[in-house]
Amino acid sequence: NSYNMLNIKKQLGYTIVEALIVLAVIGTLFISTSLLIQGRMQAYQYRESMNSARQMIQNITNDTANGYFGGVDEGKSDDTILGKSILFCSIAQASDCNNDSSKIIVKTLILNDIDNPIDTQVLTLPGGLKYIKSIKNSDLTTNSGSFGYSVTLTTGNRGPLGIELKDYGATDILDRDGYKVCLEGQKKGSLVIGSNGGSTAVGLNMVDNDCN
Repeated sequence: NSYNMLNIKKQLGYTIVEALIVLAVIGTLFISTSLLIQGRMQAYQYRESMNSARQMIQNITNDTANGYFGGVDEGKSDDTILGKSILFCSIAQASDCNNDSSKIIVKTLILNDIDNPIDTQVLTLPGGLKYIKSIKNSDLTTNSGSFGYSVTLTTGNRGPLGIELKDYGATDILDRDGYKVCLEGQKKGSLVIGSNGGSTAVGLNMVDNDCN
C-alpha cells in the first residue's frame, strides 16, 4: 500500500509539472500572438495616417486650383485671393505652432498684402504623426526647422489659371526637384512636394531612409 501511495504521488507530481509546462507554452504563444497583432495594427494605422496626411495637403492644392477658399471673409471676393500658404511646424517653432510638431498652419493669402492673411487654420496631422524635417531633393539640403510653402494662382506660362508652388524663399518649387517633408509615426516616411516633372500632385514614401 505504501508503495502504491508513493507511485500515485509521483504520477501526480509529473502531471502537475507537465501542466505547468503546457501553461508556460500557451502563455508564450499568447504573448507572441498579441505582439504580432499589435504590430500589424500599428503598421496599418501608420499607413492610413500617412495616406490621410498626403490627401490633406493635396486637398489644399486642389482647393486653390478650383478657386475654393472656404471660411474667408464675405467682404473679400475670390479675385483678390492669391492662394494659400502651408507651414509644417517644428518643435522649436513658437509662433503660431506653440512648439507642436503635429500642427500645420494654413493661411489664405490675398493679392498685394500676403503678410496679412484673411484666414488662418490650425490643422493636426492624423494618427499622431509628427513633422521631423524637410529635405531639398536637388542637393539633399536638410532643414530641421519649420517648412513652409505657398500654393498660389498664376496667369504665367502654365495657362490662364495655373498653380504655382513657392517655398518661403520665393523659389519656384515646380521648376526644381521639389522637397521631402519627413513625418514620423511608427516609421519615418515623407510627403513629396513639387516633384515628378513639375506636377502639383503630392507624392508619398511610406518609408524614407533620408528621413532618419
